[in-house]
Amino acid sequence: MEMFLTLLSGICWCIVYEECIRLALKDKTYAMPFWALALNITWEGIYTYYDLQAGGGVQGIVNVLWFCLDVVILETP
Repeated sequence: MEMFLTLLSGICWCIVYEECIRLALKDKTYAMPFWALALNITWEGIYTYYDLQAGGGVQGIVNVLWFCLDVVILETP
């Protein structure tokens, strides 16, 4: 059940991040408030590092994907 919820959360948040990227490209502005993005990229960067040090797993893979999407959101406008 834990893996299912992790994957469901990962997929749903990836959809949200992709929508932020799409809106940023369309409107030529950020689709996420700066402070939310700053805290989010920091949080996911830290947890990505620790999850990969601990051997990865599903949550580690999801965190890597979220961190990469945050970097794209940061660079889009």
